[in-house]
Amino acid sequence: MPRRLSTPQLIVFGFLALMVLGTGLLKLPVSTEHSISWIDAMFVSVSAGSVTGLSTVDFPTTFTTFGAVVVMVLVQLGGLGIMTVTTMAVLFAGQRLGFRNLIAVRESIESVDSPRNTLRLLLQIARITFAVELLAAVALSVAFIRGGMGFGEGIFQGVFHAVMGFCNAGLVNLEAGSFIPYAGNWLVVGTLSLAIILGGLGFPVLVDLYHYRKDRRLTVHSRLVLITSAVLLLVGVVSVAVMEWSNTGTLGGQSSSTRLAMSVFQGVTARTAGFYTVSYPEMRDPTLVVQTLLMFVGT
Repeated sequence: MPRRLSTPQLIVFGFLALMVLGTGLLKLPVSTEHSISWIDAMFVSVSAGSVTGLSTVDFPTTFTTFGAVVVMVLVQLGGLGIMTVTTMAVLFAGQRLGFRNLIAVRESIESVDSPRNTLRLLLQIARITFAVELLAAVALSVAFIRGGMGFGEGIFQGVFHAVMGFCNAGLVNLEAGSFIPYAGNWLVVGTLSLAIILGGLGFPVLVDLYHYRKDRRLTVHSRLVLITSAVLLLVGVVSVAVMEWSNTGTLGGQSSSTRLAMSVFQGVTARTAGFYTVSYPEMRDPTLVVQTLLMFVGT
């Protein structure tokens, strides 16, 4: 009788299957404007499924709408999978260590041994994910359409980048290849910044915050994450603003509002997402050091 796969094995094989399927779909002629190699298709698939956000091809000129949808789905499944598995692992670890209240949130998910409560937790995670992404997609779509995109294109780009932002994937499907053209657009940079921050907090914290309205209490884990994130965000934003404010290659020459928007966005995105509105080659060395440290810390 064949031995059943353990949960870790199922997770590994599940991700491998996702990457293989993604590679095959991205290699289809309908996915690309021109043929790409199997290596490139595999790299983008693995990058998207693991929400890494790297690409060996120029994304907006290589992939068709279908290909972009494939990548978006890979990122969404990868992001949900990684964060969900992480959440459940922490919850299980917390129980074994005797710290049930460290991560578990209220009665509905207090006993993760119960399939019903586990399902409730996963449903809460899905609800939070799609609520944040929907709000971000609406705001981004409005901004893109107001910025000159067609209605359909604006909505698609809004949805695509809402998913990229919340999952902290960092892939850009805009013609410019970055958000530099939207550097001073507070609706774009503000929406993406919030999505990135919320996605970077992780689901144990988000579920805890979801229940805070009723309980008025946060776990030790959530408080530590929120405080640490706030400090790192402050360091990131202030470092960019202070060290790049007069640099004509980055913030210098822009209006005060645009400089502030660029500082906020660059301070937020450096840790996890990988978007940018400030050109890295033009940054001063001290700024690059801080940005590198933020990337090293990550989530």
